[in-house]
Amino acid sequence: MYVINEATKIVNIWTDNEINRQRLGSGKYGVVEYTGEVEEQDGVLYAKGYAPQKTVEEQNEAIRAKRESLYVMTSDKLKADYDEAVARGADKAEELKQIWLESKDKVRAENPYIIEE
Repeated sequence: MYVINEATKIVNIWTDNEINRQRLGSGKYGVVEYTGEVEEQDGVLYAKGYAPQKTVEEQNEAIRAKRESLYVMTSDKLKADYDEAVARGADKAEELKQIWLESKDKVRAENPYIIEE
C-alpha cells in the first residue's frame, strides 16, 4: 500500500497489514493512503507531477557522473589495450586507438549535456 505525506508529496510503501492500517487511522504518522501514480527521483517516490525539478547544472552533473561511470566500464579498458599495444610496438595500435576514441564518442553522443536556452 502507498501512503503519502500531503505536505511534501513524498510517497512511501507500507505493508498492507493491521498494524499499518491502525497507524493510518490514528493520524499519528501524518500520512494518508495514496492510490495515485508515482514517479521516482533520486530514489525517492513522489506523487506524479510533484517531484522537485532539478536545475540544468544538477542535471548536467548527473550526466557527467553517468559518463564517467560508462568510461570506466568501457573506454578505460580499451585505452589500456591501446596503451599496451603502443608500448609493445604492435601493428594494431592505431586500430585500437580508433576503437577507444569511438567508444568515448558513443558515450558522449548517448549522454549529451543539457544546454540552457
